[in-house]
Formats: sequence, C-alpha cells, structure tokens
Amino acid sequence: MISFRATRTSLSVAAALGLTSALIRTLGLRRAARVAWWVADRMPAPRPSPLAPAEIAAGWAHTIARVADDMPVVPRCLPRALLLALLLRRRGIGADLCLGARIGADFDAHAWIEIDGAPVNEAADLESAYRRLWRLPTVAR
Repeated sequence: MISFRATRTSLSVAAALGLTSALIRTLGLRRAARVAWWVADRMPAPRPSPLAPAEIAAGWAHTIARVADDMPVVPRCLPRALLLALLLRRRGIGADLCLGARIGADFDAHAWIEIDGAPVNEAADLESAYRRLWRLPTVAR
C-alpha cells in the first residue's frame, strides 16, 4: 500500500494507473490509446535527458511496476504498458505497445512495450512464452 511518505511522482503514477485502468475498462484499448496519445501530445514538454531512450523507458517501467505493486488493487500489465507508452510518447520516443498470447495449452495474454524490437523491463523468456499478436506504435515513424 502507498504510504503517506510517498513521493509526488509515486502519487502521480498511482493516479495515472487508476485513470488508465478506468479508460481501458470504459472505452476499450484502441479508444483508450487514442485518449492517452491526445493527453501525451498536450502535456508540457519534459526536460531533456542525457539518457538513452531504452534507459528512460526502463526507469519509468521500474517506477510504474514499483508503484503498481504497492496499490490496494494491483493494475495488470495492460494499464501499466499503456501508461509507459504515454510517457514515452510524451518524450517522442519511438516504442511499440504490444499484446500477445501465451504459447501452449493454457491461455494467457500479456501487454508490454518494445523499443527497437527489444522488450522493456520484461523477463528474458518473453518471446518464447508469448506470441505477439498486435502492435501499436507510440509515435509515427
């Protein structure tokens, strides 16, 4: 659970995860992504960073995961991935929001972010466990 000593970033991420989850439940993924892109395009420009895009993405992915895991209702992978996609779009970082299904007997689905074809903050065996079925670029390339 998020403590009262949480940082402003943690609280902002928690609120954004809640809103992202509600958008997906209410509008579905495609419309929720359009709303997320609209929001990202209207947010103030972030300060320039000396980090590489993959490092920025990994940092945000870690923050989102840490905050999400401390929330009373833990958001699943789709709201986390959509929020990360929004943050990357805001910086103009080309990434893909990907959806896939588990390869094997038991059905399972997963959402993740890729930069230049490499999954961000995911298990090393992601591509052997899930088959990518859908991809949505965060910015036009």
